[in-house]
Amino acid sequence: MRTFSTLSLSLMLSIAACSGGSSTTSSNAVPIDRGAVLVVVETRAGSDAFVQFQLAGATLEDAAGTQTANLLPESTMLTVGDATGEPAGLRLNPAPAGDYAALVLVLVPNSGIAIAPDGSSQAVTSPVDVRVPIAGGLQHDPQSASWLVIAHDAVPLSGPPGALSWNPSMSGRLDGASLRLDELRFPVVNQNLLAATATTIGNASVDLACSSTCIYEDEGGIAYASRAAFLTSLSIDDDLLVDGDLRRDGRMDATRIRRTSRNDQPRLVGNILSIDAATNSFEMLVVATRRNGNQVYLVTPELAVIRAQNAIIEAANSSTTNFSSLMVAQLVKVKWWAKSTSNGVPEYIAREVELLGSSNTQIHPEWEALVQSVDVTNQVIVIVPRNNDPIVIQGVSVPQAEVLVSNTTSFERRENHGGSNFAITLAQIQPGTDRIWIRGTVVGPTVIEATRVRVRED
Repeated sequence: MRTFSTLSLSLMLSIAACSGGSSTTSSNAVPIDRGAVLVVVETRAGSDAFVQFQLAGATLEDAAGTQTANLLPESTMLTVGDATGEPAGLRLNPAPAGDYAALVLVLVPNSGIAIAPDGSSQAVTSPVDVRVPIAGGLQHDPQSASWLVIAHDAVPLSGPPGALSWNPSMSGRLDGASLRLDELRFPVVNQNLLAATATTIGNASVDLACSSTCIYEDEGGIAYASRAAFLTSLSIDDDLLVDGDLRRDGRMDATRIRRTSRNDQPRLVGNILSIDAATNSFEMLVVATRRNGNQVYLVTPELAVIRAQNAIIEAANSSTTNFSSLMVAQLVKVKWWAKSTSNGVPEYIAREVELLGSSNTQIHPEWEALVQSVDVTNQVIVIVPRNNDPIVIQGVSVPQAEVLVSNTTSFERRENHGGSNFAITLAQIQPGTDRIWIRGTVVGPTVIEATRVRVRED
């Protein structure tokens, strides 16, 4: 163990002449996950800009403030804001056993860059050390892998053009964080259990636990009649897109799984410039490409023509739609299977066009507090700060807040000492003794509309 000030200094000296690189391992050699800490970065940051920083180091910090040695295998560019909403990932080296309260990231000074939808870029300033508190703590066992989802709780990017700054308020999400993972590869069924490889997170293995209500879809979004029919159609050469809750042990409780044919071509990311409805084609400005979980931003954005006559068009809510849904200036992701050049302009035959909207950048914050009271009749929980940790709503610290719940809000209780979670009702929440975590949407200066509530005896 070492203190962070020493680590920061040594890291700054060691990478002074480095240009960075990727920590993603080749798909030809899937690494062993035992002891690793696998970090999923939720990149929804409330902005239409793509933001990256050079990451120099990462440590875990316990409740006493003691930190591990640097766990980052090598300096790498980390995406912290993505207008498409796709998660980024880090595979950290095996960590010693411990109960960790925070993840600390070390950024290279003056390495930040923000890329606007039109492809223009600006430098972004930031703090060097970014401390990310972990909700509920991370109990790491070096005999297995630990997964951690970190996300924004407030919009981090601010400032006028030419003077942008990134001041993050991030937290490590609870066990069972809801998210979407794309480009899961090499699906394998073993005794009716489904596993796949997460290219975004260093080719780590994800176990897909599926309830009886899980929806299984083909590439066009058409549901299979049954899980058995889906598994029968599945090939090792397919990719998977999965919505669900990611657990700290690498299990994902899936609510939807879509299989798609393997596509080794890099996906195109950019904005629509013009639309030709007569030919079902459009011009787009490509600002980035994404392949095997790695997103690369183009130094010079590329004009391209997309032929989408036979492409699947997917709306922002994941449902299939038609070509008429496309709009000029819309952000899209394009999967393609053939490329040619006409008059010096590249043309792509699209296989799938995914339409993106404001929901892809919308932040879903979480709050931690103490339960003061529960009104079952009116479905309201009043929360107050716990251990003087402030409740911050839209940048303002409030002395208390009301949490509105409904019939669609999920309630869970976590057993003490790292036990399991189990469903409860609103009436089973204990005022004065329960510690609470809320995920939801701000609907007033001191009012949160909850989608998910978890409690534990404090």
